[in-house]
Amino acid sequence: MKYLTIGQLARKAEVNIDTIRYYERRGLISPSNRKESGYRQYLDDTVVRIHFIKHAKELGFSLDEIAELLSLKLDPKTKCGDVRKKAQEKINEIEGKIQILERMRQTLVRLTRMCEEGRQVSECPVLEALDENPGVEEARPFGRGRFERLYVLPRLCSFSGSGDSAYPDHCLLRKMETYARRREVSRAHLVSTGGER
Repeated sequence: MKYLTIGQLARKAEVNIDTIRYYERRGLISPSNRKESGYRQYLDDTVVRIHFIKHAKELGFSLDEIAELLSLKLDPKTKCGDVRKKAQEKINEIEGKIQILERMRQTLVRLTRMCEEGRQVSECPVLEALDENPGVEEARPFGRGRFERLYVLPRLCSFSGSGDSAYPDHCLLRKMETYARRREVSRAHLVSTGGER
């Protein structure tokens, strides 16, 4: 049975020593033996486990989720369907995050389209949208003495599932989308009535 020092393990697994110590504190790996001097010794197959952890992280699994996967891997009663369930949960989470990112991109695109190079910075739609006070709805002048209702932008969304239910009414993204839509409508109205060119 071959043992590795923490330095040897770090080199073979291509991680730094602090990472190994951190994984050890999280219970993902453990030394198999200690020398009389107190130095840790690890079994050679710990390299395989660290590679497993690295690959799982690359697929978006958290360390807590990786611990669950390792537990399933070591349990002889585990069925492939048990692992598939964990993978499907991660797929659903990733798809939900993709939806949020796409909505963020669309909202920023809409706001940047409303930016005009000659407009004063105090009238910049992007900065105005980000500078709102949380938890308040207020009236603000826009264009030639006109007013529009603006929903303020409290905080970023926390992902809670897929679909529109993942965006609570207080979600920053939803508020920015509402803001962008209302700016577009207000601007189109001013253009159509000759108030802005």
